[in-house]
Amino acid sequence: MPRAGESLEGSCAVKIGFDVSETCGPKTGVGWYADRLVRSIAAVAPENEYILYHRFGDTHLGDPSKGTALPNGEGHVAYPGLDPIQSGEEWKRVREGKALYGNPDIVHATSFQAPTLQHTKLVYTVFDVTFWVVPQYTFEVNRAKCQKGTLDAMAAAKGLLFISESCHDEFETVFPGWLSASGVPWKVTPLGPRDWQSDSGKQDGVSEKKNFWLFVGSLEPRKNIGTLLSALEIYWELSDDPVPLKLAGGDGCETDELKRRIADLESRGLLNYLNYVTEEQLSELYQGAIAFVFPSWYEGFGLPILEAMSAGCPVITSDRTSLPEVGGDAVVYIDPQSPQSVAEAMLRLEKDPALVTDLAKVGRQQAGKFTWEKTARLTLDFYEEVLQSDL
Repeated sequence: MPRAGESLEGSCAVKIGFDVSETCGPKTGVGWYADRLVRSIAAVAPENEYILYHRFGDTHLGDPSKGTALPNGEGHVAYPGLDPIQSGEEWKRVREGKALYGNPDIVHATSFQAPTLQHTKLVYTVFDVTFWVVPQYTFEVNRAKCQKGTLDAMAAAKGLLFISESCHDEFETVFPGWLSASGVPWKVTPLGPRDWQSDSGKQDGVSEKKNFWLFVGSLEPRKNIGTLLSALEIYWELSDDPVPLKLAGGDGCETDELKRRIADLESRGLLNYLNYVTEEQLSELYQGAIAFVFPSWYEGFGLPILEAMSAGCPVITSDRTSLPEVGGDAVVYIDPQSPQSVAEAMLRLEKDPALVTDLAKVGRQQAGKFTWEKTARLTLDFYEEVLQSDL
């Protein structure tokens, strides 16, 4: 364990456990967070020892062999070869007092799970508090899981990380004064974008391939896809030369009506539903779109707009929650309650190629303020603070 004043980036090696359970299937925002963060931390501080938990608490998703692994065989894989039942039994014993595999000094939970650990310090990432602030945008089973995970973390975690100032502020609204009264260390550690492979021979915003609009996100209520579809119809009515929307993202719950609307628009040539896409396909989509249209009701951070800006794709997004924190002055903001507002923004960009080019440029500059290396260093500093804490 490092001495006071020492960093985890140095000669003092620490055992760091990391929850990568959300990386074992098709990755959404939480999975990408876990994957990129542990890779970046290991790159910044290779002297530490890393233990990866592909099964964490009650989270048993996908195939552990397909989850995050560190390069060059670095790091240890916890509980290798166990099936979900065996892993569940092992975690039950951990809750009863058995030391966690590898006996890490600190373990970072990233999957809304906060198991009680008696022999190591737990850090927990709070991604959002949607399930309390806007429960209508969540589903009952997932809402109960996320609420329980947060409450368990408040009881067991020795440190809390928030992915945005907005996320922290809303936590304070839901639990006023708790952070101060508990003395639990906390910190805001923003996310970073992926490193997209772009064609350097193309000027931002002017490729002849930019003949579609883009939305990326799962089919769930808080993404406000219904408003986007209504806006798309308005845009097609008003545009002199309309182009379709490409909608990329995995399936959600209770989406029958939304899927019917998507199928109708697709049959009329207004939309192309791509479902879940690979990382390579996503890069091509960001770089080929006129703009990324993201009228979300609620985001804990807003990783999709950051990744779009990083790829040089202009962004149209909501003026709500964390999105202005990420977008700054580099995006076009709309009212997510108004399909007309979204459609007007699309028409504005369609009629002004110079604005598209400018947004691509300033978007890259804004995205450059966020990197996984910065986040990794902030997180390592926070680990040190937690390890030095008396909690």
